Amino acid sequence: MNRSDKALIALSLFAALALRLIVFAAGDNFHGIAAGKVLEALRLLDHPENIRSWVVPAHGPIHMYLIALCVKLFSLPLLVPRLLSFLLGIGLMLPYFKFVRGQFGTGTALLSLFLLAFFPLHVVHSTLSTAETAFVFFLFSGFWFLLKNRESGKVREAVFAGTMLGLASMCRFEGALFIIFAVGFIRPEARSRVAYLFCAGILPTLWLSANLLLFGDPMFFLKASDTVVKYEFSQLKAYGEHVTTRLKLFYWPACMFRYFGLIPGLIGFAGLVAAFWRREAGIFRLMFVGLLAVFVMKTLQQELALQPRYGISLGLLFIPFIAHGALRFSRVRCGRGLIAALLLLMVVRGSYNALRLTPRAPSWLKPAARFLSQRMDKKDGLIFLDCDDDNFKEPFKLVSGIPVNRFADFEGYGTHVELIEPEARNKVRYLVLISKERALLNHRKLYGDEQCRIYERAQ
Repeated sequence: MNRSDKALIALSLFAALALRLIVFAAGDNFHGIAAGKVLEALRLLDHPENIRSWVVPAHGPIHMYLIALCVKLFSLPLLVPRLLSFLLGIGLMLPYFKFVRGQFGTGTALLSLFLLAFFPLHVVHSTLSTAETAFVFFLFSGFWFLLKNRESGKVREAVFAGTMLGLASMCRFEGALFIIFAVGFIRPEARSRVAYLFCAGILPTLWLSANLLLFGDPMFFLKASDTVVKYEFSQLKAYGEHVTTRLKLFYWPACMFRYFGLIPGLIGFAGLVAAFWRREAGIFRLMFVGLLAVFVMKTLQQELALQPRYGISLGLLFIPFIAHGALRFSRVRCGRGLIAALLLLMVVRGSYNALRLTPRAPSWLKPAARFLSQRMDKKDGLIFLDCDDDNFKEPFKLVSGIPVNRFADFEGYGTHVELIEPEARNKVRYLVLISKERALLNHRKLYGDEQCRIYERAQ
């Protein structure tokens, strides 16, 4: 690489670091899944002897274990899990650049690295304690080692690659698809392929065995969030069957435009077509199209929720096609000026969307959680948290600092104005109601504002 290439890499790293620091400072981890991950890790630290603390079927375990380890070493559960995501987000830059360069060449890799710095989905999740940044860090690190194995023939590179992709699959379950896709990258010799497949399969095999042992079904983890996904799709039926089918069919291709904008999205698909036409980056383009097809199929089958964060790997695989297409357009007359203007637009748009999409806790949450924490003592009973919007539940628990086992989440409790209190719920002492519409009668209100009220249960 020449001096200008190194300068562009340094600029991309600086931009990525600066934007993520700004977003980190602007946000506070107000995200149901993010807070839930930290609570799962805290539960594991409190009860490591219980095997069910180690296996939470709806989520891959590796990210939770990393959070638990970091909190064990450094404490600060409100800060350290976010710093872990931040470091893994920045850490992705090197393996991503190396892998894209091995597939498309230096020019596309340099531009892809710059675009990654402003990819809003990656920026936001680099500041939240969700599994997305850990997933893509392990994923592209594995890809990089596979390319190194292809170049050097060293079996240890295949071992590292398999280990990384196994870790990725245990952060987000679609990582298992990449274990299969990535076989095409590895050196075509028996030792490398056996080493890769063995190391990649260790963690998934242990996970399937744990699901079989605890729940009687090795595939139970795929069914653990079925109810939530089915409910989400049932809500869509109100718009009519034709609208629902069209939305499911085009949701993930449309996400490419939602992530990057209309014109960059069109340039990206033009770059994809050009790569097919010229037979460039063969495995890479087949991997993107294959993953997109699986996402569409699973969405049509109502087995994959319509949540943009699930498509972070799709977005990262799509960025090189935007860069590839942009470099091709830059060769035409006035092309360089147009591409420079487009890149400036993506920088502004990506920065704006990252700040806009960063979740922030409402002003009432921390004072209410602090009040409850001060009210509790070690001999007090349990707390029931009742929310009109379940996204408030896990962040409230985490911010309060109250041990997880002090919250009793009984299904259906508090769904009526007058609470019915079966004997099984007699240990509940405090009722936290997060609702603008409802109030709890026959209980003494200790704290209240327009959104959140805390009651002591009538004896």
